Amino acid sequence: MKFEANCTFKAHIPQMIRVPGKLVINENTLQFKAYGKEYTPFDIELDINKVVRYKCSKGLLGSKLFVYYNNHEWYKFSHFSKEDLKSLSKELKIH
Repeated sequence: MKFEANCTFKAHIPQMIRVPGKLVINENTLQFKAYGKEYTPFDIELDINKVVRYKCSKGLLGSKLFVYYNNHEWYKFSHFSKEDLKSLSKELKIH
């Protein structure tokens, strides 16, 4: 089953920036595809089997998803709708 949700990715480079795009779960892959060009340096592809844990939080400015990957790095995605965050959480639990 394929799942897609619009969100933003908070990149931790010398300055924190937010990159709008789409989060996609397809089989055993979690991908973030930045809007715009076909490939950007902010496109991410993670193996779901290497996700150690994830955390969902709801805030005043929208819902967030934190993904701890491969025992060394956190990825933060935000600006999900409540419905997308619920569906995303269910989809991650399946894997």
